Formats: sequence, structure tokens, C-alpha cells
Amino acid sequence: RRMVYTGPGRPESYRSGDPQSSLMQGRYYIGTYEKRPGNASNYLEPHNAHLEGDTQGDLPVGTLTSDPFMIEGDSVSFLIGGGCNHLLEYIELLVDGFATMRSTGQCNERMGRIHWDVAIYRDRTAQIKIVDASQEHWGHINIDDIRFSWNPQGNWGGCSNTGGALSQPGDGTRKQHYSGRDQSAKSGAAYVFERHCAGWTNIFTGEGCTWKQQQRLVPSDKRRGNLFGTSVSINSAQGVVLVGSMNAPAYGFYKETPSVYPFNESPISFPINQNAEEFMKSGDTLAPTPGNLRVIDQILQNVTRLPAILPSKYSESAGAVYVFLQSIENVTSEKSITKENTYWNFVEDAKIAPPDIKGNMFFGSSISMSGTTTLIGADSGEGVFLFGLKWQRARFAKIEYVALEGTDNEIVIDVIRDDGYLDTPMVVGYSTSDLSALGVDKEKIDSCQFLPVEERQGCGDYEQSSGFMEFEVGKNLASFTVRIVDDNCWERHMKYVQLNLHIPGGAAIQGEQFRAQLRIDDDDWNTESACQSGIS
Repeated sequence: RRMVYTGPGRPESYRSGDPQSSLMQGRYYIGTYEKRPGNASNYLEPHNAHLEGDTQGDLPVGTLTSDPFMIEGDSVSFLIGGGCNHLLEYIELLVDGFATMRSTGQCNERMGRIHWDVAIYRDRTAQIKIVDASQEHWGHINIDDIRFSWNPQGNWGGCSNTGGALSQPGDGTRKQHYSGRDQSAKSGAAYVFERHCAGWTNIFTGEGCTWKQQQRLVPSDKRRGNLFGTSVSINSAQGVVLVGSMNAPAYGFYKETPSVYPFNESPISFPINQNAEEFMKSGDTLAPTPGNLRVIDQILQNVTRLPAILPSKYSESAGAVYVFLQSIENVTSEKSITKENTYWNFVEDAKIAPPDIKGNMFFGSSISMSGTTTLIGADSGEGVFLFGLKWQRARFAKIEYVALEGTDNEIVIDVIRDDGYLDTPMVVGYSTSDLSALGVDKEKIDSCQFLPVEERQGCGDYEQSSGFMEFEVGKNLASFTVRIVDDNCWERHMKYVQLNLHIPGGAAIQGEQFRAQLRIDDDDWNTESACQSGIS
């Protein structure tokens, strides 16, 4: 219990400033306002230097993300309290690297239980991420007692309590390695080690040198048998690791099984129905996402699938390569990574594959990297693929861009790159594609611009385009524009466009920072015309 300052809350009693209990369960909970960590020598006891009621306030910010795990049941639940800003204080479920569900507190220290329905994500990989990104009043979050409707550690050998971190022999207060049933056998992992030597001369002799593990790397979409870690290449100066997964299946952009036309058609056709607007956002909130599996999985859930005509060999063992970056905050002006306080992201920043990827290609069976260039082999004999890697330091400036029809004839999409990589030019590709909005080509939108607004039925919603952006030396900003169609059609729902970054000449880059959404808001709410915006 601690004194609570006044602030926004539901019942008046929440703002009284009287002490509140978080109603934690067990010995520990996550409370970013508190400052009472466990004892380093015995985690079962609190730290001697921090007494009950010690606080650090709302100034600290950060994120806490779980290791990837497989969804093997129907629901996840947890206790949540603290701040109520769904954009800055929240707990989020990532599925195959895509933000899907999100919940926030109620500006009340007392935690209440929230349930997430995850049945449609069964057999996918997930992570739980807790975010505290505010330094204002109620800029903290409380999380406790995360529960699954299945046993994540499994029933191994008839015992339901197998798995977890084992105690060290003779000392039950200290833990060693994880032991238990593997949810995804042979999915693979890679380990990054750093060598420490007593002096620079010891580097050559090896005397007085020790190796220290820095990180265990795993893919955000791991699957059984993918053999992640088949090949590895590291550039410590650039802070980049590439890891091959030669058995990874081929996926569509939203991790759906791709079609093999004309033998089977994709069950998803774009643009999707506007009524699916709510699934474009993080579940339980209105928070935007750069791309959401919820809408795709909702569509697939209601599709009657025909038996496959062809075997799965057309998508299995296609292969992929995952890109991991060291912490950007520690990049110096010379583009090298300092050794102090650095860390590797334990799931990938990007995933790449050639645009003509297909089953049994075994892309990623071998990797060689030099500077910002890599050669990637495919055991199928398809050849060797050459990729430039400068794009890895680029990202969309926003998760969601917003255009108002009738006010914004075009919207500027800004893309930025890290400040430590400005001494050379850089080219990155981009594309737009339909979600619930309908895109038209340049010829169509040019002809529609000459028509009166009331005659623009069938002109679509925006100009569908692709191209390249070039970052000039010393510049960290590049941009492209998307033209918006103004018509006189009343539309109930906001419409969405998918924005992607590409390897120049290659496929879309899979990764949260390389995708965003454009939301188009209608301005015809006071008209009676509910015409269609489809192409005529």
C-alpha cells in the first residue's frame, strides 16, 4: 500500500489520495512506480536496501518482453492496474511479431483481471510485452498473475509440473538452466558470445581470455522443425547478426499460407470488408498497429476451406533469413558499437526472403556477410542471392498516418534512419497495398481529378504506388506521397492502406519497424449519398 496522488479515475474514491493496495498475488508483481527489487543473493527475499513502500515514481520508462512461446489454448488472463493511457501504459500480445491484443489500466492502483481470447491464434508463436512509456501522472503500470488456459510447460512423462528453471544443486534459492518439454522441437536457436581478454596481445594467443554469452536469439514466428540457426554470420562492428532458417515455410505478408494459383486460390481478397475496421486496431483498445493479424485471422476463421489439391511441398522448407541488431542507443558516430551496456534484441528486427521464394528452396542454408552486403545460399541449387543491408537502419516515422478526405489531397509518408548511419547515401523501396481502402493506378486517379467531386463514383480511395526513396548523405529523413481521392460518397467506416518498406528490387521486409498503416477518414458524413467507391 502507498499514498496515491489525485488523478483521473473512475469512481470518485479512486482520486482521494488515500492509500491503495495493488492486490498483488504471491511474492512478486510488476509495478513500475515501486522500487523494491529482489535480493541478488536470494531472490526469495526483498533487497535489503529497499524497504516496503519505496518508490521510484513515474519518471522511469521502458519495456519488458517475454521469450516467444507457442499458443496451445484458448485464453490468456492477467491482473492489470496503474495508468490508463492505452498508447503509453499497456500490456500487449504479439503474435508472430504482429501486435494483436492490448489492455491498459483504469488509473487505479488496484489490479483487475482481464481475459484475452486467443483461440484463433492457436499453434502460432506469441510474446507478451509490457510498456511504460509515460512520465506524466499515472505514468506507470501494474501487472501480475499472468495465466494461460493451457500448461506452457506441458505434461511430460505424465507429470504436469515439468519444465521451468531448475535449482542449483544444494541451493534452492538460485536457479540455473531451463529444463522441460520443448513446445517447438527443432525450431532452433542461436547464441551470441563475446570474448574478453586480459590484454590486446592475448587476443592472438588466447591466454587469459574467456567467453561470455550475450544473448540467445530466436525467431518471433518459430515453428517446429524450422531449423533456425542452420547458418550464422555476424558483423560485430556494425552490430548485425544474420541467422538462416532453411526449413522455414513460405508465408504471405500476414503469415498466411500462400496460394498456389491456379491450383488453389487465396481465401483472402483485398480490399476487405469495411466492417472489419475494429480488427485493424489492437484488441480491447483503439490503439493503431502497423499491421494486424486479427483482421486476417477473423476472415480465415469464417472461410470454408477446400481440401488441398497439392501437397504442402509447395510452401514447406522454403527458408528465410532473420536479421538481429544490437542496441541502437549505443552506436557511436564512427558506426561502431560500444561494448558497455550493449544488448542484442532476442527476436529479429527483420526477416527477409527473395520475392520468388517457393517450397523446398532451403533459402538461408548458407550466409556470408561483409560490411553491409550479404550473400545467401539456397541448397536447392536455385543460386546465390546478393542483398544490400543498409535498409536495416530505416523505419517508418509513425505507426499510423492519417489523411482526411477533402482536406488532404495527398499525405506525406516520412521514413527515417538511425543517426549513426548518415555518412553514406541509402536507398530503400516502398509500396502501398489495399486493406479496406481501394487503390487505383496513376492513370485512373489522374482522370478522376478532372471530374467534379459529385461525379467521382468508382474512383477508388487512394493511388496505389511503389518506388524508391533515397537518403542523402547527412540526412536522416526521406519520404514519399500517397494521393487521396475526394468523392461525395458517405462511408461509415475509416479505411486503411498497408504501407511497406522493401529491399530495393526485392520483397517486402517483414518486421514491425518496416510496416505502417494509412488511415483515410471520410468527410461526407453530412451527405445522404452512400455510393460505392469501387472502380468503374
